[in-house]
Amino acid sequence: MKTKLIQILAASLTLLLLFSCTPAAPTETERQDTETAETERQDTETAAATAQEGTENVTETITECVTEAVDDKEIRLPTDKGKYKEKTSLVTSATFKSVRQRTDSDVRDVIIYCETEPNATVYVCDKHKTVLRCERAYGPCFYTALPLAEDETLGISIYAQADGKALSNAVKMTLKHTDSVGVNVFCGKDSKIYLNWYDDHYYGRVASSDDDLAVAEMMIRENVRQARELTGKNTKIIVLVATNPAVIYHDRQYEEPFGRGDSLSETSSTLMAKRLKDDPDIYFIDCREVLLSHRDEEIFYQTDSHWTHLGAYYCYLEMMNYVHKDFPNAPVAELLKYNIIRDYRISDLMTDNFLNGYGIGMREYTSYIYQTPVSRVINNYSPSIYYVGDSYTGAINGFFYDTFSACTTNELYNYTFKNLKKLQPDYLVYVFTERNLDSQCSIVWAQTTVE
Repeated sequence: MKTKLIQILAASLTLLLLFSCTPAAPTETERQDTETAETERQDTETAAATAQEGTENVTETITECVTEAVDDKEIRLPTDKGKYKEKTSLVTSATFKSVRQRTDSDVRDVIIYCETEPNATVYVCDKHKTVLRCERAYGPCFYTALPLAEDETLGISIYAQADGKALSNAVKMTLKHTDSVGVNVFCGKDSKIYLNWYDDHYYGRVASSDDDLAVAEMMIRENVRQARELTGKNTKIIVLVATNPAVIYHDRQYEEPFGRGDSLSETSSTLMAKRLKDDPDIYFIDCREVLLSHRDEEIFYQTDSHWTHLGAYYCYLEMMNYVHKDFPNAPVAELLKYNIIRDYRISDLMTDNFLNGYGIGMREYTSYIYQTPVSRVINNYSPSIYYVGDSYTGAINGFFYDTFSACTTNELYNYTFKNLKKLQPDYLVYVFTERNLDSQCSIVWAQTTVE
């Protein structure tokens, strides 16, 4: 009996020992803690991999192009370590000009200009070889801007590197403020110069109220009534508003307070276009969306306040979508039939009234066309127009002559409805840049009586 009792006690002790060695089922809290630890481990591994990938991407970016004001911790001068034996062409024509980057500030900055191998990446460095700017040249021409205190000087070195070639030798300059100051221009990224007169529209300061829009709509409709009374036909109005380039490239401005930062606001033209979008008698065309969709093409000059022939052509095509509602067989001008020239151009923002850069080498290399009509087709399907406009008509009027059976023009600021009785056009067309449009849109319905 005693032996059997000892056997039972031994078996019980064995079971107890086995039970104590088996892991207990985790509690809910313990389970969650385990899952959290595993998640943190995976996140750590992912972050490490991402950091390694990011380092590789930065290294690749250095040899390509960065169109930002750069942090010296991220961007360094490239070293090819003997990979390329051929150096790029030397940086030439290096110069600079004082400017006021903002009309609402007295702070003066410096626009830097040079020429180099076409589309090279240009590095502007301080005396410690810290990269201050790393951006692409536009063709062989390069522009950038740097903030500079009134009594400050800054020694810089400019390098350039073309694809597949080694870094150029440095050109050194000491920046300081010049006596001649450009007060009507500012510089953005991508070697582009802008007109300061865009400011009010760029910042959205010119926007029509509901009352303004109602009055403008009423006056434009009155213009339609008067036009039809004089022509004796179903004359319609077309308004073609070229959006400002500073708006199209809003995200390519340097940051405030030195630059403008990013700004994209509705203006009088965008508001009026929305209001009249379904009007069968008034085709009010705001070109913002059209130009935004092509902004990586040469639609505005780099150193000129106007659009290029290509930018004008895209907006002409948009206008023809409306014309074809009334005249579906009206011919469309073909851009490829024009003589396209690519050469240096000294543009209006280089003149004495703006950057004061005329005569010191500041220029751009771009495309333009001869506007002599070469594909004109006159037939019974071509409507006639009387068009008035500002200087933006210069790039678009050649396309008009290749489409319409009769084209008569006058200055936007000096035209009269009296001409409509004699000309009897199918369309009265307005072409102008957005900076000439006030909150009342008066440029569309106001006219000057000319005897």
